[in-house]
Parts: sequence; structure tokens; C-alpha cells
Amino acid sequence: MIHGECMPERRPTNLRRTRTSWRNQRGVGRVATLVKNNFYGNRSSIAVQNVGSGNADISVAYYDRDSTSSWSDSTTGLEPLSTHIFPAQSAMPSGKIGLARVTANQPLASTVYEYRISGDWRMQHSGFLVRGSETVILPRVYKNYVSGGNTWRTGSQVQNVGSGTAHVTVRYYNTSGSTNSSWNQTATITNIWRAVTFNTNNSNLPDGFVGSAVVTADQDIVI
Repeated sequence: MIHGECMPERRPTNLRRTRTSWRNQRGVGRVATLVKNNFYGNRSSIAVQNVGSGNADISVAYYDRDSTSSWSDSTTGLEPLSTHIFPAQSAMPSGKIGLARVTANQPLASTVYEYRISGDWRMQHSGFLVRGSETVILPRVYKNYVSGGNTWRTGSQVQNVGSGTAHVTVRYYNTSGSTNSSWNQTATITNIWRAVTFNTNNSNLPDGFVGSAVVTADQDIVI
């Protein structure tokens, strides 16, 4: 089972970052489920490190979440323990948000940086292996939760990495573990590498909601 926490849509100006990264096995791709190029003033960069024993040839395929459009970037001959940065703006058109799949002929460690173009905050989050799961747990989600003068809302982008159409359900639970079927959200993702975005602007979910979510599907998914 893959565990992941979706990021709030609005963040305080103080720096908040995670310090985790994931390794992938040689020749196996990995996916960053959220990358942006000037999307509401936010941009992403993917940092990769060659943790193999030979030079790495690395390719990045970016996918638009709303269409079948894709763009690519690559580098060759990255030496062991060396790093390379793939800025999303080098391949994705301005105003786009989507996904990125990274493949290489050597094992990699990688992370995704997101930042405001205006420079008032930066953050970092880990990517996920392409091998997905039919169940993903989001241990903390918010809907219009006010804290420290900021309003927090959670959005989660669900990507189909299975072999067929994915029927997805999101079930929300409050901090007491209670749920209500009217809070559920569903979607159908017809194509692999396509994604849908769930958010807690769900009109049936009460304002000020703090809790968790369980995402299930009949195909492998990543968030």
C-alpha cells in the first residue's frame, strides 16, 4: 500500500518542506504526480541523482492532466552520484499543470521542488514509484480550515497507472473516524497517465473539516 499526503492549496509564507526521496530500481520509471509551470504563479523542478554504478541516461515525459498532450526532456551520461535538475519550464508550456514520468538506465534518487515565481516560498516533496496501488491513504485533509490567519484546503491529483479504465472513489473520515456516504467523490479515468483532481470544495463536506481520506480504485493508481 502506498501512503501519501496531499498538499494544501494555500500555504503560509514560512518555509515548510519534507526531506524525503525515493529510489527506483534500474530501468523502472517513477512518477511525480504534480508538476507545474507558471500555474497560478507556481513552478516545479525535478532533481535527480544517479545512485548507480554507471553513467545514467535519463528521460522525463511530462503529461498534461487535462488532455493527451505530452512533452519531453532528457540528459545523457550523468556520472555516478552526480545530480541533474529538470525545470518544468524547459518542456511544459506556461500555465500547465500535470504529471512527470522519469525513466533511466541506472537507479535514481529524486525529489520535486515547487516554488512561487515571486519567491515568497519554496517546498519539496517526494515522488512515487510507478508501481501503484488500488488503495491510497491520505492521512490529513482539510476543507476551509483556518489556522494562523491562513485558510487551508487540500487537493489530490489521482493518476491512473494501471492497464485499463480506473473507477475511483474517495471516502472522507473525520478525526473520530466517522464517515458519511454523501461526502464521497467518484471519477472515471479512462486512459493510463491521465489524472483527475479531487478537492475538498465538495459541497457536502462541512466547512472547517479536518480528517483523512481513503482513495480506492479498480486499477493501480498513484497520488
